[in-house]
Amino acid sequence: MLYCKKGQYGSIMGRSIKIALIQFSSILGNIEKNIKKAIEMIEIATINGSKIICFPETFASGYDLNFFKENMPSLAEGLNGYTISSLRKIAELKKVYIIAPIILKEDQKSSFTNSAVVIDDNGSIMGVYNKNHLWHIGEGNLFKKGSGYPIFKSKYCNIGILICYDLNLPEAARILTLKGAELIFLCSAWIQKDKHIYDIFIPARTLENEIFFASVNMFDKDRNLFGNSKIVNPKGEIVAESLKKSEDVLIYKINLEEITEARYNAPYLSQRRPKQYFTLCDE
Repeated sequence: MLYCKKGQYGSIMGRSIKIALIQFSSILGNIEKNIKKAIEMIEIATINGSKIICFPETFASGYDLNFFKENMPSLAEGLNGYTISSLRKIAELKKVYIIAPIILKEDQKSSFTNSAVVIDDNGSIMGVYNKNHLWHIGEGNLFKKGSGYPIFKSKYCNIGILICYDLNLPEAARILTLKGAELIFLCSAWIQKDKHIYDIFIPARTLENEIFFASVNMFDKDRNLFGNSKIVNPKGEIVAESLKKSEDVLIYKINLEEITEARYNAPYLSQRRPKQYFTLCDE
């Protein structure tokens, strides 16, 4: 789908999907209360027809690096832990895909990853994305780096996932695009002082790859996490965003055929010259 012909995928209204971004305010360290609230917000999203639901970075535990340093073992969970087990049940019940970012503990190891677990609408775990680019202020001492960019093939579209600081490195979104992602979810705990970076990079990554981009950012006034979750179309235009200074459930119906139209009118990907890009691979 990288090199599109007009009409290749049928009618411009042919492929659409309603998604929900849960702009969550976590209770720091209280996983059970956070998941109880999350299930209530999933209910709102599904009542309104959402088929894919995404939460912010480490939403189950909250995000605070100083708190993590002292409490990581009690915050980290396995794939059979409380958060994922609870969300698998609700995903199966509501027939919805859920992207659940958590602190993941590797089995039989004392290392932790900043991860997003993808659950399908049958309640099965499709896979896990581990954050590849750790924020240089603190995360590198807490988490193990990821080592790949998986694509999650849902019944609606091909999904890619990035976590917060991954956005700042353009190669990450490009790799997902070249592997076939049509919709990238960005799970974030982005701070207010860097909001200008968030506002610039999301439309830029979307436009240069001509995909849909859905960014869900945590809201936490005490920790300067500002929310402003947003959905951007393949032209780099913001088509939905939350302006609430609070929790929110942002729901929007995206039309995936807009990818075809954008790539037909501005074929950036087909005009790439990869043989000239060897410098990008230099260490």
